[in-house]
Amino acid sequence: MRKPGDGAAGGLKTDVVGLDFGASGIKAVRLRRRRAGIALLAVDVLPLPPSKSSEARERLILPPALAANYAAVCLNGDRSSIRLLDLPALPNVKIEDQIQQQFNLTGDYRMGYAIIPIPGVKDTLRTLAVALPEDEAQATLARLAVGPPAPTSLEYPSLAALHAFERGVGARHAQEAVGVLDAGSRFTHLFLFLHGRLALARRFEAGGANVLERVRSQMDLDEATALNVLSTGAIDLSAVYHEALSSVFKQLAISRDFVERREHCRVARLYLAGGLSISTYWEQTVSEATGVPCTVWNPMEGLTEVGGEFPVPWRGQEPRFAAALGAALGNMLAHEHPY
Repeated sequence: MRKPGDGAAGGLKTDVVGLDFGASGIKAVRLRRRRAGIALLAVDVLPLPPSKSSEARERLILPPALAANYAAVCLNGDRSSIRLLDLPALPNVKIEDQIQQQFNLTGDYRMGYAIIPIPGVKDTLRTLAVALPEDEAQATLARLAVGPPAPTSLEYPSLAALHAFERGVGARHAQEAVGVLDAGSRFTHLFLFLHGRLALARRFEAGGANVLERVRSQMDLDEATALNVLSTGAIDLSAVYHEALSSVFKQLAISRDFVERREHCRVARLYLAGGLSISTYWEQTVSEATGVPCTVWNPMEGLTEVGGEFPVPWRGQEPRFAAALGAALGNMLAHEHPY
């Protein structure tokens, strides 16, 4: 997690593995810089040991294909917090102190923030701020404490994914209002952009796990079968999505309306990332609920043209790797926006 002006430790890297420690496993993406651009070397999902087992704190041993010298780490954190704040630009007042007051967190947290310029506005600092519990951060980084890969950054997953968005489809919408909807297992994040600048960031306390549990209970299925139902499209699950995530859909519509009214714009498209985005009928359901055209986002677009090949076992699941990819890219490329 980097503050404004900070780059990757020791400068930009040429060979990085992005590691996204998530509820469904450790999503890993290894990239290498070549003369023609950034090449994809390897992709995998590693098992996540039980949090209470001794293995949870043991050194993480990566397969040879993923063994880069540096690791860009993503951690959601059970008690993490993310907010987009409009803070007054006050003389002799540290922005860090204002952020601490806004979060009002108890305990030890690792903070990171980025200031997003607002054209024509000087008395307000639009600040994207994140807080990760220090104990969870240290426990995760401890697994990389000995030998390569050396951790070079610690980032919030959905924000790390924005590095990949900026590099790819986001650049094609620099004159429009567009969004990213990242639906993970426990949380769903919405980011809305106007002219390439972040205009709204929200986190909702629900995600794919809610949908999975609803499928299991309604159809009396085990977890493996329920996951298969989600991915195959054998059953129209639109009603299940609405039931499990009704509050999320309501807030998505409110958020879109808020930005459109405040910024006098219209959101042209939502790009869908995260585990739910690979589920059949998700794209259609989100579009109907928000009134915005939706597209499942492939964050790997363009990487295999430089070198490498997306592994067959994970084809069709590219959106799951957006955070790991974005974290690696954030350590390899200079970015216009410090997300």
